[in-house]
Amino acid sequence: MKITKSISKKIAFALLLSLCFSLFIGCDGSDKNSENTTASGKESTAPTVESTQPSESPAITLPTLEDYTFNVYQVDSELQLEDEWPIEPENAEDVIKLYPEMLPVPDLDVCSAKIWGFFDDRYIYIYADVKDATPLMNYLTKNDLYMADCIEISFALGPKPALFRKYLFAVNTESEENMSSTRPFRTDYMDPQGAQFSFVKNEDNSGYVFKVKLDTQNEELDFIKLDEMEDVFFDLWVDDSEAGKSLDKNVAWKGVINKREQHGKMAFIKK
Repeated sequence: MKITKSISKKIAFALLLSLCFSLFIGCDGSDKNSENTTASGKESTAPTVESTQPSESPAITLPTLEDYTFNVYQVDSELQLEDEWPIEPENAEDVIKLYPEMLPVPDLDVCSAKIWGFFDDRYIYIYADVKDATPLMNYLTKNDLYMADCIEISFALGPKPALFRKYLFAVNTESEENMSSTRPFRTDYMDPQGAQFSFVKNEDNSGYVFKVKLDTQNEELDFIKLDEMEDVFFDLWVDDSEAGKSLDKNVAWKGVINKREQHGKMAFIKK
């Protein structure tokens, strides 16, 4: 009788272990039948092939914080907006960082940019090749330019949020008139001093080219000493609107909230 009870206990213990093992296998995601099931719950008829390739990496990898340096290259003479600028593909910086996060994630084929920078003894030049499926849509006024198609450029002066220069550049869709404003020290927006710029839409309507020429000899940018070629804190955004009346999405080179420590750096590269 004692032997029978002992055997029964061993059998029961073995059955319990078997049940626990079955439950573990069913919960660890290794059920082979689940591999042939679609998201709708229906069994797929497609054959399964074990991949020998590594998992796909993102098409674009964002720079680390330490990599946010925008090199601007010295030119021999003053550039004009109507001139061909010395664009070298290897010197481009990508404007692809989604910002702010609450906006929809844009398709980088229809909302992104590459930027180049130059300087001489007086001017800083920025060239942007922008991808935009609905280019140059902006019906807004000076204070709200950034809520439709717009290029935003920011220079930081000091560690406090108020110490920055922000420029907004756009073109009115209806009148085709260039529009711009600047907001130094969190005051009302005003016309920027000594900023020359242009927008040219691509022939295939896939985007536009933006050029700006910033004069460092005006009081807004006199903190930039080109003769000393010290780095300055910098960022750039591309704002996008499909209808030209409200912001749909935007991307940034670095993505900041107007604080110096959140900017990247503009570095002057001498010949």
